[in-house]
Amino acid sequence: MSLTGNELAAERSCGDVAVGCAPVTAPGGPPAAAAGRELAAREIADFLGGRQPELVFFFGYGDGAYAEALRVRTSANIIIYEPRPLAGAPSPPPGVQVLDSLAALMAAAAGMNDLAARQVLAGAIPALRVAEPESFARFAAAVRQALTDARIRSATLTRSAGTWLRNLAVNLPQVAAMPPVDLLADRFAGRPGIVVGAGPSLDRNLEVLRELQGHVLLCAASTALPALARYGIVPELVVVIEANDVSGHFAGVPHLDRMTLLPGPLGHPAHFAVPVGARLAAALCGSVPGDWLQRARGCRQLESGGSVACVAFSALHLLGCDPLVLVGMDLALTDGRTHAGGTEQATRRVRYEPGAGRVSHWFEDKPNTGHWSAVPTPAWGGGGEVLTRPIFNSYRFWFEGAAETWARDRVLVNATEGGARIHGFTESSLADWRTAAKPPPLAARELIAQVLASAPATDPQPLWREVAAELSVVAQAGEAAAQAGRLAARALKDLEAGRFGGLDGQLGRLAAAESRLAALTRSTRLLNALVGERSLAVSRDGEMPPAADKVATTAWSLRQSGRISGIVAEGARELADLYGPLVAASRK
Repeated sequence: MSLTGNELAAERSCGDVAVGCAPVTAPGGPPAAAAGRELAAREIADFLGGRQPELVFFFGYGDGAYAEALRVRTSANIIIYEPRPLAGAPSPPPGVQVLDSLAALMAAAAGMNDLAARQVLAGAIPALRVAEPESFARFAAAVRQALTDARIRSATLTRSAGTWLRNLAVNLPQVAAMPPVDLLADRFAGRPGIVVGAGPSLDRNLEVLRELQGHVLLCAASTALPALARYGIVPELVVVIEANDVSGHFAGVPHLDRMTLLPGPLGHPAHFAVPVGARLAAALCGSVPGDWLQRARGCRQLESGGSVACVAFSALHLLGCDPLVLVGMDLALTDGRTHAGGTEQATRRVRYEPGAGRVSHWFEDKPNTGHWSAVPTPAWGGGGEVLTRPIFNSYRFWFEGAAETWARDRVLVNATEGGARIHGFTESSLADWRTAAKPPPLAARELIAQVLASAPATDPQPLWREVAAELSVVAQAGEAAAQAGRLAARALKDLEAGRFGGLDGQLGRLAAAESRLAALTRSTRLLNALVGERSLAVSRDGEMPPAADKVATTAWSLRQSGRISGIVAEGARELADLYGPLVAASRK
């Protein structure tokens, strides 16, 4: 917000967003009602500066005066984070969300599938910023990360959606026949579980991990397997979800037959051929197979966070483990490295370039380099800051969100001894935690084997019925898209030829067809996963002509409608070709 008088402003870069602060008269609380509303109105007017954003993030609700001023002056969606709600504060105006946790803010942002393309502003009530500097700093970081996540998510979906769904088509027969990880739900209630990541700090904890074998349930990211194998550590559970082939993580690792694998259904098919002792199907939250597994078998969806480490954490929570301990979860660039020794990326090196505000990275045996944005974040142990990558920072926020919400029913320990601080987790060295906890012997491997041996055979048909039902909706959406495309083309042809007589009727029929298409596409995650980002890109593509030129504006809208309908119809055909033969084969 712009300021007048002798007040000082703090402006911070927030990705494409300016996080600003404005003065108030009472640092300890809200100003008096009338004066407060006038002040809030002036400062919100300065904050907006004539701009009309599509989304506003705001720090502080107070007595509601700032939210009211925002609502009057903008039609934007407004998300307010209030770290210390006032008793008796009025309800927020329509279109204003007031949230009391950053996890909820991040979740609300993640639910906006076009956030990366929106015009966003962020601001704060300065009295609260002064009173809660750490909360404000975390708010600003969360907004930056939410925007970064949106850009990463959009780019990833655009690039990888087709690959994921093709992988799923290959993996689906095995997934349909695999027992679910839910068979182990709550089987380890009250017993410690350790998530083993492959961060550089894992090196200093391998000896203690070896001594903890047989006393805890170890769940490792596949990336960490080579490092663990060097110390003879055999985790009971291993998670792999990557879409690319990382089966090399398992190469030369002994005792794979003693491990139970949780392979991501969207992951590379090579992961399903790794010779492990058992495989369990996991219903990852927000994914097509996660929906199918939940509906077909009643599986609980696992929060995934887009990371193998996040899935491992969710799996141990499902199994009832308490406490949940993180090891090798640096989520930062530690000692010039990204991964532990012995791992596939152990030879990757990084160097900070302060002038450019970035980190360069390379492999010792490869001259080519790349670059990442440098993101400072609080260090484990509270000793200053460390640098991290945007994607690592995204995972850190995910763990912090879990600590605030669904995982707060457990004792959470970050025993990484390096890397980034994760708010909500107690920090301890692994050796100190072992000494304090004194975990008794735990025959985890034997219990897993016993449960799986006594489980009934998995019936694949319920899952295939879910696939068939969704394909039916996809086919209907494809037909609706084709119809909308024909109507848009016909209307555009008449418009360009100057035949305006029946145009209103054509546009009405097109609107009805588009409404039906929207309703159908909303009910199929499968189709949205494939074409959602493509359609959003088209809807934002190009600048609409001036509203005064009704003919040009209508023509532009009709072309957009035709392009989007074509994308949807093409996606429906692609999915029918991928999954239709699988459903047909399942019925034989």
